[in-house]
Amino acid sequence: MQEVSIHSLGYTYLNIPKLCKLLNSAQRYHKFIPATKITNIGPPDLADYGYSVTALHNSAKPHLQDHSIAALFTSVPIEGNFYAKTIDRKIIIATLHQLEELLEKSGRTIEEYAALTICQELLSFEFQRVSGKQWYDLFHQDPRGCIFDFVGVKSQKIGKLINFSLCEGCLGVLVQSNVSADVLTSIRRILESVVRPSIRKAISECVTKPGWSFIYGGIVLGSVVNLGATLLLNQAALTRAQYWAIVTVASWIILFPLAIYGWQWVRFLKSKMN
Repeated sequence: MQEVSIHSLGYTYLNIPKLCKLLNSAQRYHKFIPATKITNIGPPDLADYGYSVTALHNSAKPHLQDHSIAALFTSVPIEGNFYAKTIDRKIIIATLHQLEELLEKSGRTIEEYAALTICQELLSFEFQRVSGKQWYDLFHQDPRGCIFDFVGVKSQKIGKLINFSLCEGCLGVLVQSNVSADVLTSIRRILESVVRPSIRKAISECVTKPGWSFIYGGIVLGSVVNLGATLLLNQAALTRAQYWAIVTVASWIILFPLAIYGWQWVRFLKSKMN
């Protein structure tokens, strides 16, 4: 089992225990461990309050174990305006800077974003180790909605987050390079667990997605409030019409997320066939 410690550098709103639970629940090859929160990262050493990889690494180094892989997440911009940089195929330094728009448009949580970053780098580390090649021999400029898209614009990053997948071309390269089947299976299970539908995700989509939230929140829950107020003011027994109104509203509260859940499965199965 390969251990990966996950740290925060400075202030972040990433829930690291929740991230580790997401990663560990999908597979058993990697063990992801919440590690030291490194609060003092010192003053920025680059323009626009940015930090060099060297500066961030120096802040984290006393808290790292030489034998294990570490993922370090920060909210400050890092050098070269990169989303992530790596050191010696052992350390991942990733920024969550100005991430809000990407998360909103992709529908991903910040923990899922962090999971994608970790997945792509762990596979890249293994690819470099067994092939002797560099990371840029795996990442590609043409956007395919693949975790190895080397994206330069936000729309491509959003597509990468939505698809959350490993394209057939990259899968072939990894297999031909003799990347460990255990590592490959572990990462693919994590990726699939994120996109696989669930009732929790369906309810979240009902509440957060603009179109669905208007229907579910504005109409269904609004009806509950109005009906409840009517019943509180009416001391008489329920009329038949009021009774069926309550049943209808209660059914909508339950059935609407179930319908979204079914639609998620349609999209999921369709993506698996493409």
